[in-house]
Amino acid sequence: MFATPLSDGSATATACRRHMSAPHNSDLTDKVAVIMGATSDIGLALATHALERGMKVALVDSDQARLTVALKRLSSDAARTMAVDVDMSDLTELSKLAQRIELELGTPWLVCNNCDTGVELSLRAVIHAVQVFAPALAERGQGHIVNIISADSGSASCPAMYAAAMHAIVGLSESLYRELDSLGSLVGVSLVRPTGSDRSRILAHKHRNGDSHPARSRAADALPPERLAEEIFAAVATRRFQLFCDRPGAQYLRTVRCSGA
Repeated sequence: MFATPLSDGSATATACRRHMSAPHNSDLTDKVAVIMGATSDIGLALATHALERGMKVALVDSDQARLTVALKRLSSDAARTMAVDVDMSDLTELSKLAQRIELELGTPWLVCNNCDTGVELSLRAVIHAVQVFAPALAERGQGHIVNIISADSGSASCPAMYAAAMHAIVGLSESLYRELDSLGSLVGVSLVRPTGSDRSRILAHKHRNGDSHPARSRAADALPPERLAEEIFAAVATRRFQLFCDRPGAQYLRTVRCSGA
């Protein structure tokens, strides 16, 4: 994203410790959250939590009907929310989206990438979201980007195409984290890995069948979406880079792991 050279993995651990010593302002009132993939259970939980913290929220997804339902479920002041049907994998559309959010809600502070629109499209969506929103965050020197993937991408049962896409997002997140730190920026980056989720199964189904909108299930999620949203916002507040959430039956953990640590 930036022209600054990247450091090695050990620098990520150093950056992680340095960022953790400078927490974000805990007051999120009137800050703007952009929730990509907002009609999923996790997306809705993030939007709900953001509104409860006093944020303004832009719900972004590629399904207008589901967006309409999601907006009604939130039951929020229309002046504090907006729902936009957009191809999240299209760089031009995302650039126009950023301009619209700026005009209608204000400057984005939090960007959550929770896309599950197919293996290739999901990867493009995360890359383009970073390209569109990260430079503005870095210029202002404040804000946070959250990338959500499944920790199951490293399991034997995970489809190869899905695993490759998820590892690309890991690399993107680590590089972005180091680049921002090398610039002295206080913009945070969190990579969230909910274990035991069914995201890999959903994306694999879409990749094989070309189905852009299969049913999105939460049955296998390790944490209820509401609890996961709390964990994510806690990670944002304390500037944690990686957040791992345990499988069902295990104690819920808030874990920081940095490459090279």
